Amino acid sequence: MSSSVFLVNLSNEILEIEVSPDHLVINGSIENSIDTVRKLIHWNQNKPFNQNYKLNIINQVDLFTIEAQNSLLKILEEPPIKSTFILTYRNLALLIPTIISRCMQVQIQNLNKYLIKELQNRIKTSLVYFEVPFSLDNIKSIPDALKQSRLISKKYTRDEILIFIDYWINTEMNKTNTNGHILDKLLDAKRLLISNTHVQTICDLLFIAIL
Repeated sequence: MSSSVFLVNLSNEILEIEVSPDHLVINGSIENSIDTVRKLIHWNQNKPFNQNYKLNIINQVDLFTIEAQNSLLKILEEPPIKSTFILTYRNLALLIPTIISRCMQVQIQNLNKYLIKELQNRIKTSLVYFEVPFSLDNIKSIPDALKQSRLISKKYTRDEILIFIDYWINTEMNKTNTNGHILDKLLDAKRLLISNTHVQTICDLLFIAIL
């Protein structure tokens, strides 16, 4: 299981998740020194306690000192296996370019719950020959998204996921009110699948993006 690194613009929000021994949350407005990065590196040296991965969230990484950012870059360039990093920021200009280039940038936006339910129902009623690999109702947080991503990337082949993505794209395009955000992320996922990018990384990116 490989690692993933995401850079998320959350404007004025702070990313929060449930407490878990496999979750580490750092507030960059308070902890932003090189000592914080040392703590992060040490924590990731241990194996996950009760999940298949360790989740690292750094809120407002743009408030890290330049020294801390350069130190952080080392672990982002060679992230530990079974670790996922989500870095949030408010001012991209405060980040060193090498961190930006190392991460996949994601825009998180809340979807209308009615559209999620509608999409799920249309898949269940129309795509009878294909087992729906996840329930959108169960994806309510980043840990939920990563859990579903791991299950799908482990259970299905690249070609099977591509078939499902194609169907999802067609479903979205045939809607009266197409959701451009979802459609863009699905097209990005299809392009990455075709280009042989790691399947788990693609699934991580897609499910986080549609939160």
